[in-house]
Amino acid sequence: METFQNRVLIINDHPPPTAIYRYATCLAMCLGERAALFNTLNRRPTEVRPMQGTTELGANTRVPLVDSALNFLLWRTFFPSTWAAIHRRELDDIVHQVSPDLPPLRSSRRCVITVHDNPTVSLESDLYSLSPQVRLIVRHNLKSYQRYDLTIVQSRYVEQGLSDFGYEGVVKVVPPATNPAFRPLGRNKRELRQILGLPAEKRLILSISTMAKRKNLVAAVQTLDYLPDSFRLVRIGPPIKQAINLPPADDERLNAVFNACDVLLMPSIEEGFGAPVAEAFAAGLPVVASDIPSIREVAQDSAALMDPKDPQGFAKLVSQAVSSPESWIERGFHRAKAFSINAVAPQLRAAYRVLPRL
Repeated sequence: METFQNRVLIINDHPPPTAIYRYATCLAMCLGERAALFNTLNRRPTEVRPMQGTTELGANTRVPLVDSALNFLLWRTFFPSTWAAIHRRELDDIVHQVSPDLPPLRSSRRCVITVHDNPTVSLESDLYSLSPQVRLIVRHNLKSYQRYDLTIVQSRYVEQGLSDFGYEGVVKVVPPATNPAFRPLGRNKRELRQILGLPAEKRLILSISTMAKRKNLVAAVQTLDYLPDSFRLVRIGPPIKQAINLPPADDERLNAVFNACDVLLMPSIEEGFGAPVAEAFAAGLPVVASDIPSIREVAQDSAALMDPKDPQGFAKLVSQAVSSPESWIERGFHRAKAFSINAVAPQLRAAYRVLPRL
């Protein structure tokens, strides 16, 4: 790999095992020792925690200018340890915030934001579980973030959404890297199911999501109505009564669940990317998902896609994928390479090169 000289402070305010927390972790993996990951852990002030394999930054003093007195107060009140780390950053350090609900830092140089969702949908529809107050905050933040030197999005679909929203910042598409923890385990499914407490003889359909309306869980449940009793739904996320509900899992345990199941079902109405699809590919699990722009972009021809309003169609594809998984597994492995650390890291470094030199 080409040597990357700049140091990057990755600032995350989402707790594990949320998608944004996992995104921040893999972002740091892409940068190796040049990254320091700071977790505010759900807005509770904590000590700075560089992740394993990264380095803490030096203590050269430089005070970044926030774009308003309110944002200064927000940072000093709710994120004091992270603010202190930013305060000590060196001149050529890059600050990369991974969530648009974090207060904007400043409108000058070498600041990066990742926008995960299409704002024309997330802020202007009821598909996202966002309160009016959060919508107002994110809308305000986006106006400030377009003055950052770089905005990273995970798909061309979100890039187009920002353009439609009137966003005027510099935008680069860099897909999220998949954690190397997602891989075939080479173990018998029956053995894994016994460890995880899953039924040995059933056909297991995996569902991973929140309860947000856009996740379309009603379609996942309705899909079961068109399948024989030999099929069961396995849930990671908020529990539903029709499923075998498992607790939240770190990536290693989640990979074991991928390896124990027969197919991933992702019937979302709206996604900015769809990380479980890429993770399932890497683990060797066939994927049945919605035929929506972001999923088409991620999956290409490596998943079986269906109209999210057609649970009977989903059931047909699930049955086919379980009966003949080999070709889907092979296609998934091939597509997963596009989201490996080795594939994404050069794209991330290339995106950072648009930042002005000091």
